[in-house]
Amino acid sequence: RLQKLVAGECQVSVFPRPDDLETVRRDPKLSLFSGMGFNVGFVAYNTQHAPLDRVDVRRALDIAIDKTAIVKT
Repeated sequence: RLQKLVAGECQVSVFPRPDDLETVRRDPKLSLFSGMGFNVGFVAYNTQHAPLDRVDVRRALDIAIDKTAIVKT
């Protein structure tokens, strides 16, 4: 995608590879627009099967997930 953009074969490219970002920033012919994205993530457990059928196991998993670090990242 980056090669097509640099060659002028296209005018817009979305979701650039992280490795390509610096190349885009250095090229005066290109502009990089970015913004906060909306991302939803969740964990689902099949509570019909052991050991996830036990509420204490599910609570332990919930405690083990560092949700603050996930949101901060």
